[in-house]
Amino acid sequence: MRLFVLPSLLVLLGACTSTTIEYPNSCPAEVESNTKCQRNLDAQTLAIIGYEDAATQLLCKDPELRAVLDDKCKQ
Repeated sequence: MRLFVLPSLLVLLGACTSTTIEYPNSCPAEVESNTKCQRNLDAQTLAIIGYEDAATQLLCKDPELRAVLDDKCKQ
C-alpha cells in the first residue's frame, strides 16, 4: 500500500506546478541570416511588451514578410 501512496502523491503535487514559456534571447552565431534572426527576436520582444504595431512595422522591412503582411504593412 505504501508503494502506491508515494507515486500518487508525487503525481498530485506535480500537477500543481506552473508552466513557464521561455523565449530565446539570442541568435546562434553560426546562422547565416543572423540579421533576420535578430530582427525577429526584436519584433517578438516588442510584441510581448505591448508594441504590436512597432513589431509589425519592423517585420514589414523584409520583402518576403511584407508580401504576407500586405494589409498591415500599408499603415
